[in-house]
Amino acid sequence: MSRVCLGCGIVLQSSSNKNKGYVIPSKLNDAIYCERCYRLKHYHELTYDSLTLDNQEILNKAIQYNYPIYYFVDLMNLNEYAVQYFKQIPGNKVFVLTKVDLLPFSISLDRLQKRIRDIYHINEDILCLSVKRPKMIRTLWNHLLDQKEKKIVFLGMTNVGKSSFLNELSKLVFEREAEVLVSEMPNTTQDFLEWNLDEIQVIDAPGFNYPKGISNVLVDYVPKKSFRPVTLPMKKETVLIFEDYVAMKQNLPQNSITFYGSNALKLKRVFKDIEFGDETEEVFIPSYSDLVLPGIGFFYFKQETKISLKGKQKLFYEVRSSLFGGSYDSN
Repeated sequence: MSRVCLGCGIVLQSSSNKNKGYVIPSKLNDAIYCERCYRLKHYHELTYDSLTLDNQEILNKAIQYNYPIYYFVDLMNLNEYAVQYFKQIPGNKVFVLTKVDLLPFSISLDRLQKRIRDIYHINEDILCLSVKRPKMIRTLWNHLLDQKEKKIVFLGMTNVGKSSFLNELSKLVFEREAEVLVSEMPNTTQDFLEWNLDEIQVIDAPGFNYPKGISNVLVDYVPKKSFRPVTLPMKKETVLIFEDYVAMKQNLPQNSITFYGSNALKLKRVFKDIEFGDETEEVFIPSYSDLVLPGIGFFYFKQETKISLKGKQKLFYEVRSSLFGGSYDSN
């Protein structure tokens, strides 16, 4: 029986170092990781590999198992593109919002869950998860145990924290190190992997990819700690520049927007028009709305505004009713 890499799920092989799953012949019988995943785990060597399966193929295969599906979406990349796959799942499914430790403690998780239900029309259970908060890990574990079916599918976008959850769960509940490979690199998991957690068998699916160009943004600007909302005063001539990804202008003489985003992001304001790539989008923002830029964060607009976005690659964004509305609710 062929063995698979516990990092990516690809069948281990020693025939060609140009193909996925390669292990040097002398290590083939003992290896648990392919060469790519071994170097990622021990040397943090990032190798960007595209998936063999496309998003629809991953979704169809996950559904075919006919097991309860836990669908993971991280807070920083919550958008309609990610939610659309959740909506296509029939039967028993649960929405898991990850990385909620990035929120300021003043934000009410109950209110956040309600807003997500209202904005994205989700009727199923919504669980909040932070792998840094043992109580949340146990809550999700207990939810898994409460399922009548003891086989579960984990599904979601790339880099949402499924592997991190499995890793922390193993240490917290089973008091052992897991062999799950945790990385901020998109597409670490290349094929479906099975993990036996005593009473539960988890089938971990590869993550769905965002449109081309977003994946590198997800890696470059992964938040390292909780973010603080930043208020950005703007004039009509102000241009906001976010690294080399996107530039933004707005049409009001005076405006103030609130930015919820990565602490790793370099944000610059200039007061003149600039040449910034070939991609341009004119976007209408209703009052009390968010502009979402996956991988970077989102911007709260209290006033109705027209903005111009310029990018060096195809722009990917969403306008939605505000998650927070600029408020700081107490838990």
